[in-house]
Amino acid sequence: MANHTRGNYKQARKYYLKSLNYCRKHKLPELGMAMSGLGRLYLDEKLPQKAGPPLKEACDLKYKDTESADALYNLADSISSLGRLNEQLGNSNKAALYYLTALKLFEGAPTAFAFKVLDAEQMDSYPIILYRTGLFYETNGEAEKGEVYYGRALAAFENWTGLDDRPALKARVLEYRGRTLKALGRGAEAEAELKESAVLYRQVRQRPGKDGEAK
Repeated sequence: MANHTRGNYKQARKYYLKSLNYCRKHKLPELGMAMSGLGRLYLDEKLPQKAGPPLKEACDLKYKDTESADALYNLADSISSLGRLNEQLGNSNKAALYYLTALKLFEGAPTAFAFKVLDAEQMDSYPIILYRTGLFYETNGEAEKGEVYYGRALAAFENWTGLDDRPALKARVLEYRGRTLKALGRGAEAEAELKESAVLYRQVRQRPGKDGEAK
């Protein structure tokens, strides 16, 4: 996950695969996290055919996990990732269904707080799912419907504060809040958020690794 966050996709893939093998061998509950991470990595690399199997398995695993307090949010992220997958595959109807299903999980739930689980830097949190849904509708010619979801996304970001201890997560929040502001026509605010996000991403990616080299 650290390599994924820093943009070191080759190294990230190597360690996700090692993690998958270890989790399977020892029947560890972190298998779903490793599956999600690998699937998201393939999506980031625009390799939907490779992303499909791990994302579907991760979603199946998270459907079975109803005990943990994080289950709702982890499942929503997995379903949203399947939406991204189907967008990349050109399956618009399925993509819409997955995005709306992910959002439906949050009905009546307290969702505005900053969700700081271990892999939050790659996850689709509630406001990011709202943004993706808005972008989906705008891209598919339904700009007014998209604007509704953008507005909801901006409201959902309001309590995502106090992230200085997680600079990569803060960068992600600023990036998607900036994208949301831009989509709503608030260019100056968007530019400031995106600029701060870019600075944080550069700082994270220039931090030295265990061998002392910048990663």
